[in-house]
Amino acid sequence: MSAYNTEKRKALDENLPLAHRSSHMRSCVNKVANTLGISRVELGQKAEEHRQINLNNPANNVELIAAIFYLDELRKL
Repeated sequence: MSAYNTEKRKALDENLPLAHRSSHMRSCVNKVANTLGISRVELGQKAEEHRQINLNNPANNVELIAAIFYLDELRKL
């Protein structure tokens, strides 16, 4: 299994299609959820409530980047 930073780097690579990048972002979601001891679904609900971010299927590049930054913030807690 890849490390968070590896998945993050691939998620932020704008040369890749959004769907591919979203897949890497979801891997980051799994890693953060595991670290926090919650499910991916719970983490997705928190992101929706606190930041109106969709962690399952970002609609565009801006949402994907916002999701990554949100995950980075949670990792620092």
